[in-house]
Amino acid sequence: MASMRKRQEIVKLLLLFGFSMALALFLTVFLIYNYGPSGRYLVSSALLAPDLTSTLAYNDTNKKTGGLTRYISDGIELSFYNPKTKEIEHLQIDLKTYRHIYGLIDDDESVQELTEQMIQQFSASQGVATLAIKVRTESHADWIDETKDFQTVEFARDFFRIRLHEEKNPNIWVYFAHSQILQQVMRVAIP
Repeated sequence: MASMRKRQEIVKLLLLFGFSMALALFLTVFLIYNYGPSGRYLVSSALLAPDLTSTLAYNDTNKKTGGLTRYISDGIELSFYNPKTKEIEHLQIDLKTYRHIYGLIDDDESVQELTEQMIQQFSASQGVATLAIKVRTESHADWIDETKDFQTVEFARDFFRIRLHEEKNPNIWVYFAHSQILQQVMRVAIP
């Protein structure tokens, strides 16, 4: 009788352990699917919020020195092709304009499937505007001074993409669909 009870307890314990493992596996797959690199993103969780741009400060590897350097916010720039001058123009964007652009897209959710149509809209430099949140080294000493993009958003006709700030793979883009977004951004930036 005692051995039967022990056997039942062992079976219950093994079932409990099995169910716990299955639940952990299910939860892991769910989280990776919804929040991992192949999951979906909201703009508000992938793009730096307007209120944080002016206080942006962090340590990162400096290409000039190879060591860690303090970087601070250095403004926001919009680059676009001007058909009149046939050149790429660079326009400094103030916080109010960035806040307006951010408000156009902050509730957008990334696309699940990347199509050839989306990729092609970003391959023509004449039909793309690039918004870059810039940072520079806190020190202006020549041997350490560096300016770089902290985050980049590219706007095409009906899509936009955000480059994630990944240390190991800096070329990860998240794509979003938004009808006429390039036209809307240009109207806000150049009234």
